[in-house]
Amino acid sequence: VTEPSYNRYFIKDVIKDNKWGGEGIGLSAVPEHIIPAGARITMGLTAVRKPYMFHAPVHKHNFTEFFYFFGSNPMDMKEFDAEVEFYFGEEKEKHVINNPTVVVIPPGVYHCPLNYAKVNKPFYCLEMFMTHKYSGTDLVPQVT
Repeated sequence: VTEPSYNRYFIKDVIKDNKWGGEGIGLSAVPEHIIPAGARITMGLTAVRKPYMFHAPVHKHNFTEFFYFFGSNPMDMKEFDAEVEFYFGEEKEKHVINNPTVVVIPPGVYHCPLNYAKVNKPFYCLEMFMTHKYSGTDLVPQVT
C-alpha cells in the first residue's frame, strides 16, 4: 500500500499532566490503531520536579511492570538528589530509593504507594509494562 502521508506517525501535544501532580509522556498518547498488533509493551516517562504522592492505592497487575529512576542531567544520569519511598507487598514493605534504580514488579505482587518524598534536583521515572495496554489491577488473564 502506498503511503500518502507519514504525518500520522508524528503525534504532537504528548506531554500531559497526571492526576497525582506530575507531568509526563507515554505511549497512551499514541492512537491505538498505530500501535502494532500484538505489541506487548507500554511505557510512560515522568519528569519529577517536586515532592508528591504518586499512585497511592496498593494494587497488583497480571503483567510485569518496571520502574526506572534516574537523574535528568544528560551529562551525568547518575546525579540523583532525591528520595522515593516505594512500598512493596501486602505488608507494604518500605524501600527508599536514593540513587538510580530499576524496580521489577512481577505479576500478582502488590505495590504502592509511591511517594516522591524529597526532590532536591529533578529526575525521571520511566514506567514500562509488559502488556499492550495498561489495564485494571485484577489478576484475570488478558486474552491477546
